[in-house]
Amino acid sequence: MGRATLRAARLAGPLRVDGVLDEAVYETVPPFGGFLQQLPVEGAPSARQGPDERARRSRDSRGLQ
Repeated sequence: MGRATLRAARLAGPLRVDGVLDEAVYETVPPFGGFLQQLPVEGAPSARQGPDERARRSRDSRGLQ
């Protein structure tokens, strides 16, 4: 199984988790996707591929977000 390396972008300010994606991080940090499933077929592409199945990784002085 392959491996991926993700880099966490440093946040310039606080991230408010409120369901509204209006912070600058959503404009500047590129999302990643291409997830693989474990069940029912391990290693197969996720059955759901699209903009709602992407994520971003960020960090601040306290750690990963």
